[in-house]
Amino acid sequence: SSFPSTSQLAQRRPVISEVEGKEDLSQATQLCVTAFFGQATSPWKSAQLRQLYDEQLADLTAKSRRPEDSRLFKATAPSGEFVAFAELSISTGLRSLGSSIPVADRRPVLANLAVQSSWRRRGVGAVLVRRL
Repeated sequence: SSFPSTSQLAQRRPVISEVEGKEDLSQATQLCVTAFFGQATSPWKSAQLRQLYDEQLADLTAKSRRPEDSRLFKATAPSGEFVAFAELSISTGLRSLGSSIPVADRRPVLANLAVQSSWRRRGVGAVLVRRL
């Protein structure tokens, strides 16, 4: 058997970019719901997944409108297929300095890292996280 060339490997590598527009948000939402909650196996689960999809889409849409607080990234295959998604948000709050002095705290938080099942175990999630 022969090994793939560097150019063949580059052709298979997903491209990382920011989520843009309604179609990307819809695909990111569907990927998250499927990756985290699976497929509909009954009418009851189908109703639950529809509700989760609506809530996730509303959340990601709101976050996409606040780029200073959240950045949404996708990985697309060379074919254009949406294969992974990740969200980087800024969490704000208070932490204690010493025994009782509150200090404002802002830190990055990685959320909703999801990779299509057919693309898992290929390093796509790691590439996406490194890009963040």
